[in-house]
Amino acid sequence: MTEINKLVRGIFEDALVKYDEGEKKYGELEIMKDPRNFLKEAETEILDAMVYYAFEVIRIRRLNDALNRLAKEHLNREMERVREELKEDRVMRVDEQKQEAP
Repeated sequence: MTEINKLVRGIFEDALVKYDEGEKKYGELEIMKDPRNFLKEAETEILDAMVYYAFEVIRIRRLNDALNRLAKEHLNREMERVREELKEDRVMRVDEQKQEAP
């Protein structure tokens, strides 16, 4: 069984567990006697899920933007530190060359 197959089966298992919990809480579902419009119920749930999904995408994008900004700031600080080290190294070498010169 592939990894994806295992993950998909896990999702379906989660759905079955949820179904079992609902059956314990509300009793056995009598589909033919239940007056609810299951398509309308599903549509409402899907629309709710879309809103939750959008919220999570917004959160992830904001976190990603913040991480990218922090990474750029860190990189800029490190580049500046390395430039300063190189500059100091060059100055030290020039001073050494001056001292070695007759």
